[in-house]
Amino acid sequence: MDEETLPPLVEEAHRQHLRVFTHTVMVKRGKTAARAGVDALAHSVQDGPADAELIALMKQHGTRYSPSLAVYLPERVDGSGKARAGTEAYRQREANFANALRNVKTLHDAGIPIVLGTDAGMTGTPHGASTLRELELFVQAGLTPTEALVAGTRASAEALALDDRGSIEVGKRADLLLVTGKPWERIGDIRNTRQVYVAGHKVVGKGG
Repeated sequence: MDEETLPPLVEEAHRQHLRVFTHTVMVKRGKTAARAGVDALAHSVQDGPADAELIALMKQHGTRYSPSLAVYLPERVDGSGKARAGTEAYRQREANFANALRNVKTLHDAGIPIVLGTDAGMTGTPHGASTLRELELFVQAGLTPTEALVAGTRASAEALALDDRGSIEVGKRADLLLVTGKPWERIGDIRNTRQVYVAGHKVVGKGG
């Protein structure tokens, strides 16, 4: 959307206490969205590096960044893109993905909150598996495992204004994922799921 259309839509959404995310994959469009006051850029700006102007606009307007790296993997999460390796389209995906990875680290280091989203449901990007892969890709991009976990929990809850979840505190929903290992040191351990609780009720796993 252009700069005449988007700001009034964002203003009205905020008046209705709604958050606004935009599908944004270009640096120029990212600036338009941030200038309009959107709450988060969804998907990666990947046509070039995130520059000082984009960073300044995102900081000024409190815009977060949800890069959905998993959907841009050249080979895709389920491996369905491997057959196209070597084609011009595949090489372009590789170049875009390299920009996407660098921009996550650039924006994170600049103080822009990174939040987790995957565009799951798209071809080659299944629900569940994409979320776990996204956490690993955050670390590949340069975040620490702990920073990746915060992006996928507290920061994401804050981005959606869900104040009753996102961290383990008295009075908050007991949405818990129990795993074997130390994902704050080895992010891959997040795959070792043993139990899942939603609002305090166990929905996956053995034991009481």
